[in-house]
Amino acid sequence: MLFGLDIWQSSYRGLKLFLGVYVFATLFAAVLTPPIYAIAKWYNSTFHSETTQWLVDKGVDNFFDRIRYIPIILALPWILKKCSLLSLKNLGLTPSADNLIKFLKYFAFGIILAVAIFAVQIAFTDVVISPETNSARIAKAIFGGLLGALAVAFIEELVFRALVLRCFYTAWGAFSGILFSSLFFAYKHFKVPNSIWDNIDVHSSSWDIGFIVAYYDTVGVFMTFDPLMFATLTIFGMALSAMYLYTRSLGSPIGFHAGIVWMIFVFNSFLANCNDAQTMRIVGSMKLSDGWVGLIVLSVIFIVFTFAIRRRQRLKCEVL
Repeated sequence: MLFGLDIWQSSYRGLKLFLGVYVFATLFAAVLTPPIYAIAKWYNSTFHSETTQWLVDKGVDNFFDRIRYIPIILALPWILKKCSLLSLKNLGLTPSADNLIKFLKYFAFGIILAVAIFAVQIAFTDVVISPETNSARIAKAIFGGLLGALAVAFIEELVFRALVLRCFYTAWGAFSGILFSSLFFAYKHFKVPNSIWDNIDVHSSSWDIGFIVAYYDTVGVFMTFDPLMFATLTIFGMALSAMYLYTRSLGSPIGFHAGIVWMIFVFNSFLANCNDAQTMRIVGSMKLSDGWVGLIVLSVIFIVFTFAIRRRQRLKCEVL
């Protein structure tokens, strides 16, 4: 519970703060994307280089996405402070041997789970090994992938579990908090199809292009909607939330998340599936969000942790 509230109390204050910053960040990016992109195009035409050309070729959709993060990152410490979360203890990140063990245990759990699912995919699909496998590529996949996975897991768990989950939890209770924060988690990971951007001049710097991108960024994910992938991402968020509530340590979902993302990066660096769509729909490709196997396994994990939480609550009530 945020703001020091008791379990029977509720408050929408945290939810309003987060949604207010999110909406402001979207409007901020919509307004500033055209002039910033125009400046980038001018700079490229005046001081042309491969780097400036690469930057301009990214298009306004990429500029919008990056610019939107500026107010979110700047406001995050303020939101955490307002929600009484600007401390390692309140986040569940107190430096201790217990939290370190939890992180390492769930990190190993994520690795083992990902490897097991990928093993099923390899067993039932035709897998092609990348011909560019060499020592430099291996080092990049292992060490670069590990650092990237840890960074992504830390940032996303800080935002979605430590903040968004607890905002919904404080407003509507435990299960609603898990469900709605996980739906938002899936929504933000469900990318806008490239076909939408193909019908928009993403190299325009007209005054309204930022608002056009903002509109499609908001609703575009539903234009070619994949229910299975969305459900898998949602249940993944629910499993991470249940781990956080059960262990009361943010290190647990960070470790599990990082272990899975690391293995996805490693496997995708060297392997690729080339099977029919029906088979791939069952076992998935070299990721966990597009096959029934991933959805079922993550659902089982969520159910197990949910029963573990309820069992602990019953035991606590019996003691009291």
